[in-house]
Amino acid sequence: MFIWLTTPATSLDLLPGSSSNNLGLLNGETTIQSTGLTALPVNGGVTVAPGSQVRVTAFSFHQVTLNLTVLAGIGNLEIEVNGAKIGEIDRENLAGTYSFSFVPRPQDNTRPEMHFNFNLNNVSSSVVLGQLDLDFTEQWQPWLFAKNELALLLLAGLMLVVAGAAWLGRRVGGWWSWLALASGVAAVVLLATWLVTLLNVGMDGALNAAIFWGDLVAVFYLVIFIGGVGVLAVPVKEGASLFALVRPALVSFRAVRPTLSAALALVAANTILTGLLFLVPAVQNNGFDTLARYWDGPSYLAVAYSLYDPASPVFTISGFAQYSPLYWCASFPLVPLAIRLFSPLFGYVGAMFLLNFGLSCAFAITLYRFMRDFGYSRYPLWLSFVALFLPLRWLIYHSVGASEPAALFFTILCLYQFKKENYWWAGLWGAGVALARPNGFFLGIGLGLWLVWRTVERLRADPALAKEGQLLILFAKCFEWKALVRAILPMAGAVLAVFALYGWQTGDFLAYLHIPEDVTHLYPLPFLSLDMGVGRGEGDFYYYGLEAAGLVLLWQQKRFDLFWVGVALAVPAFFILHDDVLRYSLPAFPVVFLIPFAKVFESRPARWLAVPALVAVLVYSWSQLGTNQLDQASWRELLKFIG
Repeated sequence: MFIWLTTPATSLDLLPGSSSNNLGLLNGETTIQSTGLTALPVNGGVTVAPGSQVRVTAFSFHQVTLNLTVLAGIGNLEIEVNGAKIGEIDRENLAGTYSFSFVPRPQDNTRPEMHFNFNLNNVSSSVVLGQLDLDFTEQWQPWLFAKNELALLLLAGLMLVVAGAAWLGRRVGGWWSWLALASGVAAVVLLATWLVTLLNVGMDGALNAAIFWGDLVAVFYLVIFIGGVGVLAVPVKEGASLFALVRPALVSFRAVRPTLSAALALVAANTILTGLLFLVPAVQNNGFDTLARYWDGPSYLAVAYSLYDPASPVFTISGFAQYSPLYWCASFPLVPLAIRLFSPLFGYVGAMFLLNFGLSCAFAITLYRFMRDFGYSRYPLWLSFVALFLPLRWLIYHSVGASEPAALFFTILCLYQFKKENYWWAGLWGAGVALARPNGFFLGIGLGLWLVWRTVERLRADPALAKEGQLLILFAKCFEWKALVRAILPMAGAVLAVFALYGWQTGDFLAYLHIPEDVTHLYPLPFLSLDMGVGRGEGDFYYYGLEAAGLVLLWQQKRFDLFWVGVALAVPAFFILHDDVLRYSLPAFPVVFLIPFAKVFESRPARWLAVPALVAVLVYSWSQLGTNQLDQASWRELLKFIG
């Protein structure tokens, strides 16, 4: 995040609008000695007449929160920023405290500012403001300041020294020469970026956000990458790199302990991926609030604290008050209960992050065993690594508060045990899916279709059994009823347990079915999500195509068991009307995306493309983490409850 700065502090210019007495007490320049513009009081209150405007010589290319305290007023108050409406207060008595989060759009790219307009409609009297508070805590702290200039120069100089030394010693060849070239390029880009920015904005000026994100952050991650390559590639003994020295031991360990070595590798990979994803938001916001506030994390935290009690004070938080008391039943209890279980050790927020990290690691390890043991992949470890960041939104949802990691982990465990014909165990793991997500029962439908197909194939294999007029009777006799009951019964019991919990807490056993908000997003016609508007439907079209192609490939590969499970998991997404179809399709992606396209992902060109694909996923994920969040004021209220 970024604001225009006049070092060492931020200036907030508050100017009157068309009327000479509009916001008169705030005329002039107020300097706030902090990283954000916060707590700007209006002593005694100030009358806001129609057409009042506040001109703020500060700007953010990311989210800003406006907090207002209205002392008096009756009617309707609309608030605009740079001509775009950000909020409206429409109630009989306007007195109260309000928060509006928004992303400003610049009107003047040479020096963008924020112009707040207060439009009064149908007001019998003027509005009296008691406090105007602009919260910039989301801002990125730029590095172009005195305390960081020396560090940047030293870093670039060090990289040039490394590059020069490596180039002089290029007779070693191999990775060392490549490291020299990469270090030199990175250092030159870093210095050039710093100098260009300095010449454009000056030592005491503002740092353009586009330049900052496009160059400095990219170079920062390039430095991390070069450092990692250097550790593995720099010769340390007799011309051999550290990686070359430890490789024989790693190969030996993998031969003796293949599953353990794969598990350790996947945990390490997930740790690196999570660290890369968390690093930018954490540094950007001086903490992990942005990640914790990403929906549905706040929902699970609120449910973990309240246990679905409609009378819980946590639901009076301003960001939650808009939802009905039954809305929270859309968050099934497995994840909230697990968060509450571990909260004494790690706190609610820490438990949420660690839980999803552990579940995503467990999913990758289980997927590795599933593909290895049943021959679905020649390189199951590689494909399991790919499954940690593809498809696109998966990296976000296995890192923030969400139920997808639990659902995917238990889905693969269920399928593994079902193929092993351990039906009771399959049912128990399937119950975990049902406890994690409302659409978990689709997995049970897939298992039923699997058994139906297996019975049909058995009848086809022995034409003598399929006598005319006796087909249905023979089907009923050959069908594996015990397998179906053992697999489905625990899943049905889990759903009943969820409904019983809802009935105990809300007084309505069918509370989930009575949620007034649309939480299922299911409609009788398919592909309605393609009509969500420009920029959303196009991506859904291609994802629908990938799912359909995956099902076709499963059929051609004669993997009919996975085909029928894939049909049950993927087809319902075709009937969803929502702007995030990809998220609702995540439970199906190992079956209809990874396994049928395994040969593509395992090819040499795909392996070379994995690094740029990962970079693209990270860039996309960072861009999304600034949206779909609980507002900051509500988050602070929530923290008062959960600590």
